[in-house]
Amino acid sequence: MHYDSRDAMLGDNPGMEGLVRPLKDRAITALPLLWEDRLLGVLGVSWSPPRTLDPQDLVFLDAVAGQLAQALERARLYEAEANARREAEAAARRLAFLAEASRILNASLDVNQTLARFARIAVPRLADWCAVYLLDAQGQPVNVATAHSDPERVALARRMSERWPLRLDRPGGTAEVLRTGESRLYPKFSDELLERIAEDPEHLAILRQVGLGSGMSVALRHGQQVVGAVTLANEAPRTADEADLALAQEFAARAATAVANAQAFAERARVARKLQASLLPSSLPELPWAQLSAGYLAAGEGEVGGDFYDAFAAGQGRWLLAVGDVRGKGVEAAAVTGLVGMPGSLLGVHAVPDLHEVEVPLDPGDTLVCFTDGITERRQQGKFFEDHLAETLASVAGRDAPAVVDAVQRAARDFVEAAPVDDMAILTLHVSG
Repeated sequence: MHYDSRDAMLGDNPGMEGLVRPLKDRAITALPLLWEDRLLGVLGVSWSPPRTLDPQDLVFLDAVAGQLAQALERARLYEAEANARREAEAAARRLAFLAEASRILNASLDVNQTLARFARIAVPRLADWCAVYLLDAQGQPVNVATAHSDPERVALARRMSERWPLRLDRPGGTAEVLRTGESRLYPKFSDELLERIAEDPEHLAILRQVGLGSGMSVALRHGQQVVGAVTLANEAPRTADEADLALAQEFAARAATAVANAQAFAERARVARKLQASLLPSSLPELPWAQLSAGYLAAGEGEVGGDFYDAFAAGQGRWLLAVGDVRGKGVEAAAVTGLVGMPGSLLGVHAVPDLHEVEVPLDPGDTLVCFTDGITERRQQGKFFEDHLAETLASVAGRDAPAVVDAVQRAARDFVEAAPVDDMAILTLHVSG
């Protein structure tokens, strides 16, 4: 469209007054920028002094508008491709970060180590600050890990946590996430928010001094239960957005799984230790003419074993030493071990065993070593520790009973790098000389 004057254009387009007001005493030409029937914009040309356009002028301006529309479309496509590439690269970085985080988090079955690693991984990838809270047995939040790239800032955060421990009844922030289980994003830490979080004027002054700019809080869940929360904060001018929150939620979910596994392992280990203590003698008897010592290692960390040992008086000055190897390992084997202490046998289950008595005199200085096949069958590249047992015992000949137990256990463990696949029990009697 061509207008001989500004006023003529405003007559057809009164809404453009603000745009063409400076074009007084000018002719105006407006051409649509079209690409494949899509309107990309408008090309405006003004003329001073005003002039009338002939057909050749209009053809030229149409060609200019066409070239401009093509250039705009190329720029749009380039920007779209660049954005897609940036988003793909960001997604790849997120996946790589989560994969590495999972590997590191699952490397330990200790709850405190897992949470400390969580905080260190989060900084500075997710935020400048990271604080992790778990709910204790009374349902109160406890700060279990804090991280920042500056050790002095970490020390400050710990002093603040001791001086002003988090309370569930506080409004907003981490306390609200612990109560509701819903994540919170704070694109900007306003002074009003800091006032709600602060316990008193001194606390508020320190929070202002730290210079927090943005942050987020995410719940740690075990199933549907909230077991803790993670607070991530940035110092100005670093910001946090919805993409950061989504990554933090995914990261927290993986951390919560690692924590649940660690807690389950800790509970299993506690039960295993308690059960093992009930199956093995709490102490060995003291003999006036000999020294007793024993060692035990269950197959698998946190497992309870099925092998057993015992030593007790059999009357008339006699003593009985027993070492047993129950088939299998773990709780199932331990259950069978528990039956050993029960009187009688299961009728019709056990065949009459073919047993042989062997009488071996023990002189002063001699040592009797009893053990289960978890020791002799330790295997490395087709070789059994049984072939090295005599050499190990010869190296501690004449030593007391604890020294023999320690040497055999250490040699059996070191013979194979991998953890034991069978329970190992050893009981020694050293005749005093």
